[in-house]
Amino acid sequence: MGSLVNSAAAFLSTSLLVLLFGFSSVLAQDLRETDALCNSDGCFVVYFQRKTFLDSWRACKEKGGNLATIKQKEDATTIATLFSTVDLRHSRTKVQVWIGLQRQPRQCTTTHPLRGFSWTTGDQDTEYTNWQNEDSPSLCSVPRCVAVSYSTQVQDDNFKWLDGACVVSVDGCFSHFEDI
Repeated sequence: MGSLVNSAAAFLSTSLLVLLFGFSSVLAQDLRETDALCNSDGCFVVYFQRKTFLDSWRACKEKGGNLATIKQKEDATTIATLFSTVDLRHSRTKVQVWIGLQRQPRQCTTTHPLRGFSWTTGDQDTEYTNWQNEDSPSLCSVPRCVAVSYSTQVQDDNFKWLDGACVVSVDGCFSHFEDI
């Protein structure tokens, strides 16, 4: 009986992914059912395709979503749960993926939790941050974007926010889709 329930749940999850992203998108991205996790706010999906921040953002928008915002501890927990089921491709032990947080030049501030960064949704609201490093004023003159890292071996820095050059390609991105 449990096997039947698990099979039905797997079929339903896969069907949802197919409907959500279109059959060709699912095949092209090699999505697995463990690459997405849905809750009452929508679905989080991790895509493993090396891209710059802007290219990742565009890809999410083309699919009807946005780069994921992590404004609350619950969002971070959902992403951690998603990553606990993700099968890292090609025997990789560490990956970095973009989230929807960016800062334009000369927007640095130490008085706000996001340090002058804005979500790709256009706001700076947040109840949660998880910076790995202190902000460096010397990096305020260039655009910066934020990725989170995940390692299967050294887990102390998992899901910490790392700001870096937006033009560098990282291993993938987190997308969020609302109104499922």
